[in-house]
Amino acid sequence: MSAPQPIRKVRSAKTLIFWKRYTAVEFLLWSKSQSMSQKLQITLATQNEGKRRELSELAKHSQRPVEFFINPNAPDVDETGKTFQENAILKARLSPPLEKGHWVLAEDSGLIIEALSGQYDLQDFPGIYTNRWLTRERFDMLMSYWAELPSEARSFVMPMDRVTENGMTNTELCLGVLALMQGQKLRRARYCCAMALWDPEDGLKGIVEKSIELWVTESNSLKGQNGFGYDPIMHLYDPATGMIAQSTMAEMSMEEKNHLSHRGLAFKALTEKFINAWNA
Repeated sequence: MSAPQPIRKVRSAKTLIFWKRYTAVEFLLWSKSQSMSQKLQITLATQNEGKRRELSELAKHSQRPVEFFINPNAPDVDETGKTFQENAILKARLSPPLEKGHWVLAEDSGLIIEALSGQYDLQDFPGIYTNRWLTRERFDMLMSYWAELPSEARSFVMPMDRVTENGMTNTELCLGVLALMQGQKLRRARYCCAMALWDPEDGLKGIVEKSIELWVTESNSLKGQNGFGYDPIMHLYDPATGMIAQSTMAEMSMEEKNHLSHRGLAFKALTEKFINAWNA
């Protein structure tokens, strides 16, 4: 939209009032279009390049252009919050933007398994300790009790098999959960994601939390090469119908995951409520 033209010369006061109103509306529309076209630059509170690519793909559907950056010098932030939202805000507040003028986006996400509530004294297991509950000692003990573990499960390796701060891989986290779930008939779970948007000059701009319902696989195997975390042992689940998706989250395409995942839903909500509503 081009900039509105100056008020034209008119012959009567009535016509003048009309043109003033018309031009004011035209100016507001033009001003909004200019604002929406300005790119919002956001530094992510993570060193995970995979998450940057995932969010960049999600941002293609935003009304406002968004560009994400990673600050390679950002410090690790201790997740001392008691909820996903508290940790997301903490990471957003303490993670410096790559450049002045950037906002900071942080997220904290995890898994909650109903049947394992109270395991290792965690009310929501594993909850905010999703990547930290398993130690080498616990893993070795769980594997020693699990005599029926198929050999293909032991040899399974994810393409993005990250190592946690406790020195455990994502594959080992999955095996640990499967060991704890032996004999469990109730296998409902959910992925949760809290996202916080922080302006270093103005504080918290917005916080959202979304979740998706899951079902822990009933087989003793890990399937799929397109995910990370617990994706190879998680199926989408519809509580209303009791339907369980045949494929695991790790067998879904990236496009499907972006549309259905907890992180995708959280970013969509954050975009609709705060990013698209932002005035430059």
